[in-house]
Parts: sequence; structure tokens; C-alpha cells
Amino acid sequence: MKKTKLNTQVEKALKDFIAGADKSFTAEHAAGDIAESLKLDAVEIIPEIEKLLASDNSLLDITKEGELRESYISRNSFFDKAEFCIAPTQDEIDRGILFPGHRFVPFLNPDIPPFEIVLKPDDTETVFKIKSFKEYKMSDLEQYHFLLGTEMMLRYYSENDSDNSQATGNESGRKTKLNMKVFDLKEFYKKHSIKMGDALLVSVESSDKGIFRFSILPGAEKQKQLADIQNWVSMMENALYYVFEVFGPAMDIQSQLEQALVLDPSLMEEPLISFSEFMKITRKICVKPFGAMNSILWLKDENPVDSIGPK
Repeated sequence: MKKTKLNTQVEKALKDFIAGADKSFTAEHAAGDIAESLKLDAVEIIPEIEKLLASDNSLLDITKEGELRESYISRNSFFDKAEFCIAPTQDEIDRGILFPGHRFVPFLNPDIPPFEIVLKPDDTETVFKIKSFKEYKMSDLEQYHFLLGTEMMLRYYSENDSDNSQATGNESGRKTKLNMKVFDLKEFYKKHSIKMGDALLVSVESSDKGIFRFSILPGAEKQKQLADIQNWVSMMENALYYVFEVFGPAMDIQSQLEQALVLDPSLMEEPLISFSEFMKITRKICVKPFGAMNSILWLKDENPVDSIGPK
């Protein structure tokens, strides 16, 4: 449907409203503010506002179970100063690279490809450069991308380089080396003697602009806090159980992780492991296929399909 001048005005006014919102809001709250500024009837524009909010990736849906109206908060507000871990693999350390992949999910606005992230140390304005690297087959790349979900993972490979599209379209392509964009951290790893077990403790500077800073979390420090790590794993498992129960399997992995953090924001305070490490440690949750081209997080001993329909 072609946009009218009024639709455009409402959309622009809504963007301004979201930019200035520092707490959660509903479509009614937004419509009331916009109607007043544009001299419109708030009730009449609520349906349009609801559609725009539901499709806006700069927002998180934080509606609680039982609430009749959807509540939203801007990603920048919710993820302001949130922390998470990235654990470079031995191969990445040896090669002096870091795959963006799924490492920044769900803290990055989905509209921004991970290879366009601005990544800086916490004590300088140095921006790590991105370079192309062609040493990995699809099967080797999965460990850095599986939390994108199957469909988004294949799409992301193609976004890295159009030549990857042909390889991702057939089974034999799994043996073809893909051209991927990676962070060049060779000098940083060398300068700080980064080794297996060390991690990057990342903080969100801007989800919508894709700006992140990090400090070093030594592996030796993590080893001293094994009880805290296990407690964090249990908290994440419990949050995901709730997400599975309330939302079922009709939700991608990014949204599942988002809702887990909405339920328990303390998971973003001083984390000691990455989501990838969590997936290796947990004995209860894994990635399972759901549909022809999708994958989701789910309980290891259950089939997500069985949760659909009357109980």
C-alpha cells in the first residue's frame, strides 16, 4: 500500500518519540503523544502505530504474561551498558582474527550486519579493522554462527560475499571455503598475550549504531569463579525455560535470548562466559531444527514440534 503524507508524518513522529523514550511504553502512549503534536485523533492512529512498533528492530517487546497491550522499550535503553562475553577460539588466536558471527546476538540491532560493528578497547578510540578471510568451510564456520539460526546463518554468509551464495545453496558447498569478513586482532592478541581461556568482556555503547567496547577477562580469573559461572548457567537455563513455556517454538534464537534477558536483566551484569560457552556447559538446552530452514533453542530431551497444539 502506498504511503500517504499522513502515514509518513506519523512514522516520522513515532521515530522521534522512540528516540526520546527512556522507559517502556505502549502504542497508546505513543499515539497520545503523536496525536497531540500532529493534531490528530489518538484512537484513529493506534492501529498504524501498533503495526510500526511490531516491525521496528530498534525496539524490544517486553510485554509481561497476561498484559493486554504490548509494551516496548528501545534497544539502546534496555542494553545501555549491558555486558557479555566473547571467548576467542584457539584457531582465532593463532590466526589473529575474530569472527563477528553470532557473538553480538542479541545485543546488536538486527538491521546491522555483524561485520559492520564498531569494536574498540575500553581504554582507547582504536577501531579494529575488518578484513576478508577465506580459510573455512561451512562446517567449520558453524561454531561462530549457529546462534543466528539456520536461515539467518546462510543469509549472513551471502551478505559477507555474494560469491558465497552459490556455495550455500547446495550440500556440496559445505566443503567450499567461504569468503568471510573478520576482525583483525593479530596485534592486539600479541600485545596482550591472549591465550585460550581468556575472554573479551564486552559492553554495549550503542545497539542501534553497533558500537561496542571491551576489556580483557583473563581465564585465570574465570577459574577462580566456577561457582558463579554455574550459577549464571542455572539462571540462563531458568530464563530460557520460561521463554519456551510462554512463547513456544515460534520464535527465532535471537528473540529467545532477548526474552531471556528481558526476564532476568541481571544476566547482563558481570557475566563470566559467552553464550557459546553456555551452550557447551548446559546439559539441558541445545539447538534443534524447527521447520525446513530454521533452528531454535529448546530442551535437549524434547521435540519442539510436540509443544504445538492442545495439551
